[in-house]
Amino acid sequence: TLLLGGETNLDHAVAEERQATVVFLGLPDHLRELERLEDSRILSHRQLFSERVARITHQFGGIVHDFQADYLMLGFGTHPGRVDSRHAHHAFMCAQHLVGLKAELARKWKLEEAAGARLQVSVNTGQVAVGWVGTQRQKRASAAIGDTTNVAARLLGTAKKMNLDMVVSESAFQQLQGAAHFEALPPVMLKGKTEAVHIYRWVPEL
Repeated sequence: TLLLGGETNLDHAVAEERQATVVFLGLPDHLRELERLEDSRILSHRQLFSERVARITHQFGGIVHDFQADYLMLGFGTHPGRVDSRHAHHAFMCAQHLVGLKAELARKWKLEEAAGARLQVSVNTGQVAVGWVGTQRQKRASAAIGDTTNVAARLLGTAKKMNLDMVVSESAFQQLQGAAHFEALPPVMLKGKTEAVHIYRWVPEL
């Protein structure tokens, strides 16, 4: 979306350290199953999924940094040419909307069980290196690199293991207090960490 927005003149060589919020989003089970079966619908169904995620992410000022893997990485406050002082709040609002996509996707994919369209997310705030990867003249993409991104990715695995819609890190929780109701979970050990990481789950309002 950055290149399509006419921002190709941003300096490819510039990298900046800043605080931002990273969201990791896992593929719904339906898409994983289509890939496993080599079902011909996989491209159109994944395109629909990617389009909806991109629109919601853009709505809250974020960037989809990766469409290709079995997860999507979304960045808030990671735009190479802008600063977002409320990146954690925007990331959380986006994450709420993504979790709420289940019914719409199940209907459009004509699934008998909505569970196949369930989205699980993780949210983490911290320092990242913001800039560009790839080549300046042929193909490039914005990037947010660092431990913050690594932790967000591993927390998505925690969300899946604990069967939760959303897992929020301590650093993100500190930014979001008062914005919603969260419940503390037992600290977890993550790869690359010497101490357990404090995490929270989002508790939707009834």
